[in-house]
Amino acid sequence: MVIDSVFDYLDREDMKKSIDVEFAIYRHHHRNLSGRSRLSWLRNMFYSLIQQLVRQDPVWYAIIASARPDKNWRLITYPYITKDTDAGGETTGFLHLDLNTSKFVQNNSGGNLLSSSMSLDDEESDGCTVVILSFHHHIKEWHARRLGCGKDLAGFTTNCSTSYRTEDRRDWGEPEPASYPAFGSIVMESSLALEDALVSRRKWTDSQVCKERDILLGDNDKRVRAYVTVRREKLIMKYKEHGLETNSEDIERMLTIDNKEENMSISDDNDNKRIEEKENSNDDIKMKN
Repeated sequence: MVIDSVFDYLDREDMKKSIDVEFAIYRHHHRNLSGRSRLSWLRNMFYSLIQQLVRQDPVWYAIIASARPDKNWRLITYPYITKDTDAGGETTGFLHLDLNTSKFVQNNSGGNLLSSSMSLDDEESDGCTVVILSFHHHIKEWHARRLGCGKDLAGFTTNCSTSYRTEDRRDWGEPEPASYPAFGSIVMESSLALEDALVSRRKWTDSQVCKERDILLGDNDKRVRAYVTVRREKLIMKYKEHGLETNSEDIERMLTIDNKEENMSISDDNDNKRIEEKENSNDDIKMKN
């Protein structure tokens, strides 16, 4: 499911410039292993200010809570690394599931865990995530095929690059591009109660958290819009309070980073930046490295 305009309140020049600076800083300090592709991951960027901001976004929370099969609203986000694809081209392609398929088939473990992403620039069909449409209807049959081949897929994640074979593609389809539109570490201080619960600063039983939850997930649309507007204004304010104060010359210098192997400009229109976030129930919290 791709929902556009969810994060259009971040589509502002001042915010985009600050976000670009953050990515530039983390890219500068990222350690690239010689001879190995980073698969476009910035593995040192998992607790940046922009990530802290969107982890506390009330609309993202409401979408996840509403979409979960079990309708569990006591959720906590946990940090995850970002994607930052070089404009000059780099190896990024792989197929995987953030799921232990054996445990899922046995007892539905992970069946309620939703993964979602926010793209910070407009993606193209040749540089985006690929998905196999409706594969969730066939995953048990696919797993049975793998067992028939003597391959039990029992890891915390499932590598599908080689295990999704020719007959699987024929029966269930090829991976198709799912490009994301744009906008869809320093601790950023608390803004409001529900946002605190999302990052595990308050319990979901807190009375103020419950009050805000009832507003956000209630049926009074006017009240929901007012709540979201106020909360997002406060999130932006907190982000800017902890933001990077730089002049235009500083920004231009940081956006163009001299690398011994290649010159990379993080402001290039072909760069793709994305924040991957995970939502989990508070009784099944995981940290992913």
